[in-house]
Amino acid sequence: MPISDNKSPGNYAMVPGYQENPGYGSNRGKLLTLAALTCIVLTGILTAYFVVAMSKKTSCEKRIAAYFNVDSSEELTESQLANLTHVIFYPMIIQSDGSVSFPGRGQQKDKFERLAALARNSSVKAMISMAMGGSMADTVADPNRRKVLLDSVNTFVQDNSLDGVDIFWKWPETERDHSNLITLAKELRQRFPKPYIISQLVPPSPKQLDLQKEMSEIVDFLNVDVDHYFGVKFYENNYNWPERTDKTMQKYFCQMENLNKLNMVFSAIGVTYDNINGRELTTEPARSGWHFWRNLKRHGWDVSRASWNSQTNTPYIWNQNRRTYLAFENERSLEEKVKYVMDRNIGGMMFYEINSDDDENTMLNVIATARQCAGKSSNSIKFDCDGI
Repeated sequence: MPISDNKSPGNYAMVPGYQENPGYGSNRGKLLTLAALTCIVLTGILTAYFVVAMSKKTSCEKRIAAYFNVDSSEELTESQLANLTHVIFYPMIIQSDGSVSFPGRGQQKDKFERLAALARNSSVKAMISMAMGGSMADTVADPNRRKVLLDSVNTFVQDNSLDGVDIFWKWPETERDHSNLITLAKELRQRFPKPYIISQLVPPSPKQLDLQKEMSEIVDFLNVDVDHYFGVKFYENNYNWPERTDKTMQKYFCQMENLNKLNMVFSAIGVTYDNINGRELTTEPARSGWHFWRNLKRHGWDVSRASWNSQTNTPYIWNQNRRTYLAFENERSLEEKVKYVMDRNIGGMMFYEINSDDDENTMLNVIATARQCAGKSSNSIKFDCDGI
């Protein structure tokens, strides 16, 4: 006789002695749900762990800053902001009474407000730079005019919800100028306590290193204009951009002992010289001008035909017929600068100015690689300060 002719709903034979447990199905469902939730939670934790671990390996936390000239015809774009940590808008002209304003008849102010709003909607720190012309020394030296300057800057920063101020006074001439500059920075810091940002553009050959050390203790970072060497006396046999840059950064570090506060400045430009016979002089050459990287082709230069100057780590083009020499920045030379910043563990790079880049962001894309590498801890590499 068959064990049973009864069939379960799924046409499976019932096993003798088997009794249906009415709570088994629901308990099993709960267990499966709990197991699934546990797997999801563990997966999330592991994913977060690996994301953090990878970000530590791939992010160097370098500053990628840029000046943007609101008086230019170019626009600041979201794609550019995505590769920046700081953007500094300029120029703010200092008036005779010490107040600051944009040049022009309001177009620059309207453009600034629009672009500043764009920056605020990103993670980029937006700053304003005070343009330091010939009147700067007199303005800062006068307590009344200096107060007007500080009041005007303070109002502008607050009205536009900015993150900080850049001091654009690169060449203070006398010790008194340097002292007044420090006074200005101290009073700015009183007006703008942290987390507001204060920066300063500084020359490649600082005259008052002891005062510069005091300045570095006030500001958040210094933009070291080593790019001042670019294209200068390229024809001299003893000219060496990497060596001179290293000496400049060494001087600043040995006074400050803080590499993280240094930004290395570069410019995407080309400098032309006339009346040149190859790399030899016929007469003292006259600098005929300079062009933005974005405009080199428009001015008749085919950058794809460039040669490489291994002494300066920059490309050049020598037009024999016109006896004209062009020294300029390109992707390869900029990669050398990024490598230097990473090897020396310098705090970041400053693009002066981002308007000079092309519409494809060729130069900015190279700089952005400084943020995607295995970073080292702050100040982990020291310069040799013996004799400095």
